[in-house]
Amino acid sequence: MDQSIVLNFQKKELTGYKLYLRLSRQAKTAERREALEKIATDEKKHHDFWASLSKSKVTANRCETFWVLLLSHTLGLSFAIKSMENEERRSQHIYKEYAKENPEIEKIIKEEREHEEKLVHLLKETKIHFIGAIVLSLNDSLVELTGALAGFTLAFQETNLIALAGLVTGFSATFSLSASEYLSQKAEQKSRTALRSGIYTGITYIITAIILTLPFFIFTNPYVALGATILLAILIIFLFNYYISVVREVPFKRKFWEMVILSLCVALISFIIGYIIRELLGVSI
Repeated sequence: MDQSIVLNFQKKELTGYKLYLRLSRQAKTAERREALEKIATDEKKHHDFWASLSKSKVTANRCETFWVLLLSHTLGLSFAIKSMENEERRSQHIYKEYAKENPEIEKIIKEEREHEEKLVHLLKETKIHFIGAIVLSLNDSLVELTGALAGFTLAFQETNLIALAGLVTGFSATFSLSASEYLSQKAEQKSRTALRSGIYTGITYIITAIILTLPFFIFTNPYVALGATILLAILIIFLFNYYISVVREVPFKRKFWEMVILSLCVALISFIIGYIIRELLGVSI
């Protein structure tokens, strides 16, 4: 086996060892901590195997270590570990090419699969548990507010007035959607999670509303502000769907384009309706 390939595998396993060890310290339960420590121990064994072949020392990938730990702190332990496991799956495919050369490599592949099974059982963070409420809130806020702001833009043509109307709409919808989610959870006999689910829904909606309305406080031209709002909406859709695709292991592109097209279509229809109403009522601002 080529020395550079062996060194690459060795570096990956050492990086994995240090990362799982660091992540185990962030675990909130003893079960999760012990599982992550066990995985870290296995990664160290894999590193030692590759080191016995390379006869060399390597250092962990500092950039990857920093990035994964940053993801863990900002987006949750589940997202960070899922990202690592996606990378490990790619490594497994490469390992298979060399499994016939050394039986120990087949053992490493088997242990990596066991790691994946352990993690599937462990990764049940609150952020993931309430993901349904967050998805509902984000979908509603992006579609409704992008459409509303587009309609307000042509109807009012005054950025301060559009921003005011957008925020009032956003806050009203926040309380309405939070209450609906709370009552929905209560109706499904989920009293323990109903309040938190409603809170997650509300927080997601109002943050999205503020972000989408922000350009109308910055720009004086309402059409420039609307363009910025649409770009922000697309960016939020991209980031959120990427997050969902990682933690839920679902296709990214289809969901992303589905949300983008829906939001843009609603914005266009609202823009036209705003124009029609403005003309019919003879409003001039």
